[in-house]
Amino acid sequence: MQNIPDAEAYVLRIPPVKGMGSQGGVTVLLQSIGDNDPVKFSREVLRMRGEFERSPLVESVTGGFYTDTPHLRVKIDRAKCELVGVPMSSVYSALQHNLGSIYVNDVNLGTQVNRVTAMADWCGRARQEDVEALYVRSKKGAMVPVGSLVSFSEELGPRACYRCDQYLYCTEQFVPKPGVSTSEAVAEVLRICREKLSPGFVNDWANFTYESLKSRGDEGLLTGLSIFAVFLVLVAYLESWRGAVAAIAPSVATVLGAVLALAVSGVSLSVYSRYALVMMPATAVAMTLVSRTGRGARAGALLPLLAALAVLPLVFAAGPGSAGSRSLGVTLFGGYAAYAALAAALPLHRLCDSSTRSKDR
Repeated sequence: MQNIPDAEAYVLRIPPVKGMGSQGGVTVLLQSIGDNDPVKFSREVLRMRGEFERSPLVESVTGGFYTDTPHLRVKIDRAKCELVGVPMSSVYSALQHNLGSIYVNDVNLGTQVNRVTAMADWCGRARQEDVEALYVRSKKGAMVPVGSLVSFSEELGPRACYRCDQYLYCTEQFVPKPGVSTSEAVAEVLRICREKLSPGFVNDWANFTYESLKSRGDEGLLTGLSIFAVFLVLVAYLESWRGAVAAIAPSVATVLGAVLALAVSGVSLSVYSRYALVMMPATAVAMTLVSRTGRGARAGALLPLLAALAVLPLVFAAGPGSAGSRSLGVTLFGGYAAYAALAAALPLHRLCDSSTRSKDR
């Protein structure tokens, strides 16, 4: 890196869920809905990147939209083409075949259908002289050099343009400082975009941030469906509605304990907490059924107490990825602790057994 003075180095965090983006943090999408000029869009993106970097909650901001890549613009002279009898389509076709690529056909190899695409080698399209040396056929059959029909100019532009609904867009990675939750980072990005984004530009979300915000508010419905599904399984297993109601009570207690633990600790309701909330009703019922084979209330409270102690290291996790570990640990610890308290106060195994013996008729 010392031998390349213009190089820029970034340290990127891994994404919280594998396959959801290329790095961790909040992925904000900036889009131009007024002007499709890449230069103007690049200026706005760089200005917003500076606004993000001035935030006290940000550790780093990275992006990939720049307009400083050298380009060679080729402009076809229509008058010259008509003068020598060369169709414009022939010139465009020659440039496409040699500078880009073209579909040829499909080839069957065994059970697979493979697409064949032809393109010129790099050594045949690396310089302006290579383009000038191309030939096209005129209407009279003569070969005319492309260099006599086009003009060249050098300019700077973006390496690649990404469009959504025909509008330019790019993504910026907002990496919050350690200890700053994703919810706080999202709120900070929204505040900056609302106050600093110029007219004609809008913001949206991408990758893991988009999926997380899209599923926000669904945890209550998913948890309720999880409890209902477990209840139906218990009805079939115990062959009693009353027994199923008695056995499902600890599941409700674990969910309430987990929500209370999140509220008391101040830990945000992240995707890890949602997974734990959906998972705990089934584990609570499993503990209740196991406690039926134990002796008294001690056996019913011992298993959830051991489970709460097992996840205790996650509650006090530190270092990289500690926010997700604490979110998961606090949720599980609160749920198992509430189950242990309920099992110590009420003989759940006896209640379940008595409800099962008095089956509904």
